[in-house]
Amino acid sequence: MAGFLRTQAPEVIFCVGWSYLLGPEILAIPIRWLPSQARFNNFADAWNSAPFYHYLFNSLFVALAVTASTLLFASLTGHALAKFSFPGR
Repeated sequence: MAGFLRTQAPEVIFCVGWSYLLGPEILAIPIRWLPSQARFNNFADAWNSAPFYHYLFNSLFVALAVTASTLLFASLTGHALAKFSFPGR
């Protein structure tokens, strides 16, 4: 656990910190790990710049369709393996 935290904590801090940076701060040298001021509008700007609600709907639709089809075919396969006789059973 300690090794995982030691390797992943800097990356999480980096991603969360950079999500609040302004444009010029991203390209600053030396690299800034945390913003000078938190700017929460970055999230609203990202949400409004692309149709994320459409992407979310597509992802949910695919996830539900795959889950439903997996349950259907797994149930049919389980029934076939339980009820029918076949060599090697």
